[in-house]
Amino acid sequence: MDATASTAAEVSQRVLADLVEQFHADAAFLRYNDHNIRASKLVAEWPPRPNRPDPDPLELVHFASADPVFAYCAHGKEPIVIQLDPANDIYRAYQGQTAERHRVASPSVAIAPLVSRGLTTGLLGFIKFAGDTGCSRSQCAATALDWTRA
Repeated sequence: MDATASTAAEVSQRVLADLVEQFHADAAFLRYNDHNIRASKLVAEWPPRPNRPDPDPLELVHFASADPVFAYCAHGKEPIVIQLDPANDIYRAYQGQTAERHRVASPSVAIAPLVSRGLTTGLLGFIKFAGDTGCSRSQCAATALDWTRA
């Protein structure tokens, strides 16, 4: 799949769709780190949130955010799994689109930092709602961590 600057977001979204299907995840997102402004920028997500607010609180998130996912964006080098708190921005953003399909208290987010020459340039994230599989939180977290290493 060829990508240019003008098609990068669209191509990234198609790749995320393929990864969500392949890994049986519920959602995925790709973020780019802009270290000049100390923030993480949303590049693509799958599936797209149907009622994406304007302004979107996930579009640009500063590293200083108290949110553990975005705090890890800045310099994280190893894949991790985080259980989202219902007060978390990512949880609230994605729960709106999935509330009717998923009745879970806290989804798992597996984060794979994208590192180039020692600098964390972005991240690939997968969201799994435990209610889909019947697996325990620890089983879902282990599966999500495997996704990031595939």
